[in-house]
Amino acid sequence: MAAKYYQMAASQGHADAQCRLGSMYESGKGVDQDYPKAVEWYRKAVEQGNAQAEYHLGRMYENGYGVAEDLIKAIKWYEKAANQECDHAQYNLGSIYEIGNDIAKVAKDCLKAAEFFRKAATRGHVKAQHSLGLMYQKFQDNSNAVEWYRKAASHGYDAALCSLGFMEENGLGTERNLTQARHHYLAATTRGNDIAQYNLGLFIEKFDKPYNAYMSIEWYQKAANRGNASAQYTMGLKHQSDKNNIKAMELYQKAAIQGHADAQRCLGSMYEGDEAASKDYPKAVEWYRKAVEQGNAQAEYHLGRMYENGYGVSEDPTEAIKWYEKAANQGYVLAQFQLDTWYERSCEETQDYIKAAKFYQQAADQGDPSAQYNLGSMYENGHCTTPNYSRALVWYQKAAEKGHADAQYRTGSFFESERATPPLDYNKAFEWYSKAAGKGQTDALYSLGVLYEYGRGVTINILKAKELYQKAAEKGHADAQYRIGSFLESERATPPLQYNNAFEWYRKAAEKGQTDALYSLGVLYEYGNGVTMNILKAKELYQKAADKGNHSAQVAILRLHFDNNT
Repeated sequence: MAAKYYQMAASQGHADAQCRLGSMYESGKGVDQDYPKAVEWYRKAVEQGNAQAEYHLGRMYENGYGVAEDLIKAIKWYEKAANQECDHAQYNLGSIYEIGNDIAKVAKDCLKAAEFFRKAATRGHVKAQHSLGLMYQKFQDNSNAVEWYRKAASHGYDAALCSLGFMEENGLGTERNLTQARHHYLAATTRGNDIAQYNLGLFIEKFDKPYNAYMSIEWYQKAANRGNASAQYTMGLKHQSDKNNIKAMELYQKAAIQGHADAQRCLGSMYEGDEAASKDYPKAVEWYRKAVEQGNAQAEYHLGRMYENGYGVSEDPTEAIKWYEKAANQGYVLAQFQLDTWYERSCEETQDYIKAAKFYQQAADQGDPSAQYNLGSMYENGHCTTPNYSRALVWYQKAAEKGHADAQYRTGSFFESERATPPLDYNKAFEWYSKAAGKGQTDALYSLGVLYEYGRGVTINILKAKELYQKAAEKGHADAQYRIGSFLESERATPPLQYNNAFEWYRKAAEKGQTDALYSLGVLYEYGNGVTMNILKAKELYQKAADKGNHSAQVAILRLHFDNNT
């Protein structure tokens, strides 16, 4: 019935009736759906300057309904409507300029997008209010973002409720308020917002004590069922953890198709490993490639491995290094380790230090701490050039400042030596040894013990020295094992003169060829302290130590020889 009256009015040139009739033909409500007829009536209305019809005609061109898809013409009609304060047209223009369109040659223009969003938002357009908030958040103006989220949320807009919850959860642009965050997430979920469902799952996992795993998984599942890629990926991880690889792959596939980089990487990993029904290296490579297009560091590392080993691609060391370096430059530790191994192997096999130095330099210049450490080592040891201790220290310090434990130890050793400027700076040596020792670096534990024992850069503390020697000794450090033995054999031990224990530590160090331990173990055998007296064994140990230049062992051999001949 309504269509009949709109038809009569439209036929008499009534612009609003023409626009409404066009909408009816577009939607198929009250009449058979007919896009070309909808366009026909919209055109009649725009001839009279009807803003709503201009907006609708723009939509028809943007989506290709009843006309050939043409974004330029869509923009033209949106602009006409926007100039007449049509908030829907203003919002659509903002959306177009926010992302741009290469095919239509519409450049991305965030300022223009924000301008149109603001125009629509001030007229009460809820989606525009939320989009304006997103733009403020993107450019770190969180207070204004929250203001616009609140306006849109006050109308019950689910996306704005979700965004407001996120800001409240993280204290962005407003005080952190977990109660309000949960409230707004829940309000958004009642409207079926999948992002809110996923965020609520994360929220429960992070903040609910005791943690209710069932509840968080329930929300993840709801979001996954609505097609949320992050939720599908998360549920994929959980199914893979439970050894349900078929379900995990199904979920990874769904998320990966939507462009979720971690899901693409996991899917590649499953095709590479034993989790898939059958290994498929080419498919693994395909998914790794999709993930690396988004800069996923782990996928870059895995793609490097595929090239290194020739899995699914032709073996190509150059390509492997390229992808390892990309991952390493993003701080991915396994890639950094792989690069280190690669470079070290290259040097060992080819002695091509110049090539290795080139790789180290490239990675070091990009801030890779492992490469900086290795470059320092090359300068210290004179590979490619004569030793250059000042350059070595520069690179060691760069790596040390990034937390590289071996570099922290080497930096400390430079300051303890004559090679630093100024030399013998025990305070700095103590500082760097302490940092490396805090990470369990074995040489640093030992060297820090020496500083404590002799009071260099720190007050003498024999107990602390022994504690550090003990830690290093237990990690197999030969000099520390010898020092522990000498402590136990001395009056400083509690109880003193623990020959049995001293014997064990000397023996461990001597097995590694530690010269002083060889001599001290010989003394124990000579005098039967902590072990049955054995002069022949003592002589054998003295000889080994003497051959390594130990003066006391050389004297002991002469003494035993003299005693045997008198």
